[in-house]
Amino acid sequence: MEQHFPFTQPGNQIRDDLKRLGLVAGQLLCGRYEVRRYLGGGNMGQVIEVHDLKSENYYALKRLPPEVAGNPDEIAKIKANFRLVGQLSHPHICPTRSLETDESAGQAYVVMDLVRGQSLDSWISAQRQALGHAQHPLSVDMVIGIAEQIASVQRQLFFPATTTIIPGLPGQRSLR
Repeated sequence: MEQHFPFTQPGNQIRDDLKRLGLVAGQLLCGRYEVRRYLGGGNMGQVIEVHDLKSENYYALKRLPPEVAGNPDEIAKIKANFRLVGQLSHPHICPTRSLETDESAGQAYVVMDLVRGQSLDSWISAQRQALGHAQHPLSVDMVIGIAEQIASVQRQLFFPATTTIIPGLPGQRSLR
């Protein structure tokens, strides 16, 4: 059964997002990860949904910027972070699986679990539209619910396009 992460619109938008990255749906990365769709991006790279042909699982593959992928010091920092994050277990920390390199293409990728949810910026837009205005302020309860999820992890880089809201986690206020 195919599982997809709803960051982008279907059809042409997916192709356009991937094309902007120089990728096409179905393309193989590192000889095993089949490109499915673009999920989002931030300062540390672009995230793509992939199907691992070896394990038959779906993952989020973060393509690191070339200046990081080609810098041994930066790769060493990422490996150190891998060791640190690998010791943590929390619903708001996306588990990372591996650091993959494609030396022929000069690319490096972080393989992460594919988290179901909606990007924070998409969620906020949808909430504002439901309230009848694109610039409508969010309720205090909504803001507190978001802040609780973000604050529950001591060290988190915050980028609305790549931060995932997961409604209904135990101990969290409901996101309305």
